[in-house]
Amino acid sequence: MAARWVLGVSLAVLGCGKSSSHAPPARAVAADAAPADAAPADAAPADAAGPIAATPAQVAAARAFVEAWQATQNDGDFPGYQELYAARFTGIRRSGAVTRRFDRPGWMKDRRKMFARPMQVEIADVVVYVAGAQRQVFFTQTWTQGRWRDTGTKNLVLVGDGLGTRIAFEEMLGSRVVDPLPTAALLADGRSDTWFGYDRAASLAAMRLAPVVDGLVVLGGTDRAMPAIDLRVVTSVVDAAAGGVGAARVRGALGDAEPLRAIAAAPVVVLHDDLTEACAGTVTVTAVETSAYLARALAEDDPGLPAAVWAERPYLILAELTAPCAGGFVRSVDATPVVAVPDQRALPAKVAARAARGLAVDGAAAEVAATVDDGRAGFALITVERDDSCAAPALHERALLTATQAGRWSPTVVARIDGVAAGLLVADLDGDDQLDAIVDGGVYRGGRFELWWPELVIPWPAGLGCDGDDDE
Repeated sequence: MAARWVLGVSLAVLGCGKSSSHAPPARAVAADAAPADAAPADAAPADAAGPIAATPAQVAAARAFVEAWQATQNDGDFPGYQELYAARFTGIRRSGAVTRRFDRPGWMKDRRKMFARPMQVEIADVVVYVAGAQRQVFFTQTWTQGRWRDTGTKNLVLVGDGLGTRIAFEEMLGSRVVDPLPTAALLADGRSDTWFGYDRAASLAAMRLAPVVDGLVVLGGTDRAMPAIDLRVVTSVVDAAAGGVGAARVRGALGDAEPLRAIAAAPVVVLHDDLTEACAGTVTVTAVETSAYLARALAEDDPGLPAAVWAERPYLILAELTAPCAGGFVRSVDATPVVAVPDQRALPAKVAARAARGLAVDGAAAEVAATVDDGRAGFALITVERDDSCAAPALHERALLTATQAGRWSPTVVARIDGVAAGLLVADLDGDDQLDAIVDGGVYRGGRFELWWPELVIPWPAGLGCDGDDDE
């Protein structure tokens, strides 16, 4: 995994999330999507025609049951949670792009792990339908645990009556990963606008993993309005045809009063590229930087260039590493160690090859660079390259695919980035029992890809041929 990071122009942590969302079935939004509480009191009994709107009494009973089910999770009451499920039960779980199907024993085994840590379940928009002896309940669920937060439509099928009501079927119809709730920041004024490491930890002490790039630690990011101190252009890309700068990266020093200076000689653990411990060290924040594509043309030596770029947010927080060893990553001394997935199993070659063929474009070749999986989910890294020509510009791109297995492997592209990939590392970066992937310049975690160090490029001018001639 040497030379893992693109050491060119940086772009402060931008989310390019890929997530899926599914609307509830038509029966859940029938009757002009009237709220369940507004169902007519004289609703006819269910018949072979299918589900019908429940009566107010049926809605109240179903809502009380769902609230009891919600309370067992918010209270961490796993025995009480188990009692609410029927002996014959099927469950379908969706978390971001991952889908899994369980019988009752499998569901409880999976849920027991979920109950190991506090969680918060919120429900809204409850709709109830009756189909014979069953009640179909639909509602919006927002589920939060640690730094993971997703929302979507959930369906429960209830059987039995009164105290004998049980869940016979449960499915998350769609899961959309959302940004976690703000947490208290390290900074003195309590603003939650600064984060640390790949897991966006609220404090340096909780940070599980941050990369070392060209001798500096990319410690985190901030939306804080940073003072412009000793600004300098680190790199710029000039578009001569447009008569000015197309993109630039600007770095600023920290003033004495800047709160980030509070991170002075903070202890960290230095990690090898495989995330094993190398030695102890310290980090000290030295600078912040940001990058921007500029809408207006500025000369490369224009004194207004640094300020124009600096007005963009967010910023990367850069720190010096002092340690008796070299390493690819650092973590907090207090944080739970992160363990990489051993590269002992790879996605089937034909799965990755099929995905690579789908990524190829005219005149380009796509090759599989690396694959990793744990038997249930995994990632593939694919490079796409095309030589420069009069007809088309050179293309050096990488694609990151996530893959899940539900009967057969199903790969999905989650990120396409300029530059050729040099490595793939897979681990659970934030302790949510979901695999995350690290590639050059970015990290894919929780259904979202965050870009850290991409190359900035100028778009290829339309219709440009050899020497200004459209013909080759």
